[in-house]
Amino acid sequence: MEGFVINTLVMALSILIVGKLTRLYELNNFLSALWVALIMAVLNFFLAPILHILAFPITIITLGVAALFVNGLILIIAGSFVSSFRTKGCLNSTLGWILISLLSIVLRKLLT
Repeated sequence: MEGFVINTLVMALSILIVGKLTRLYELNNFLSALWVALIMAVLNFFLAPILHILAFPITIITLGVAALFVNGLILIIAGSFVSSFRTKGCLNSTLGWILISLLSIVLRKLLT
């Protein structure tokens, strides 16, 4: 349970930092980032495996690039549940997800 809380807080902080430093999506405050992080955790557990299986043939053809767009789609879906979080398209969401993931890795390494 402790790991889930820490990972969710790190993800929320990453979402907030990327949102404030770039204009890939609009975000109001840390509470909105925390809600998006929680919703993304649920979506990554339930929906992402299904989407990755459905996109597997395209992922093979595109040498893995389609998997990045699936993760961007998860960010768009999570953002649709939080009114103070607005994405600006599929490409921006995909780039945002890449930056969020990289920043989360760095923050987790700094915490351990």
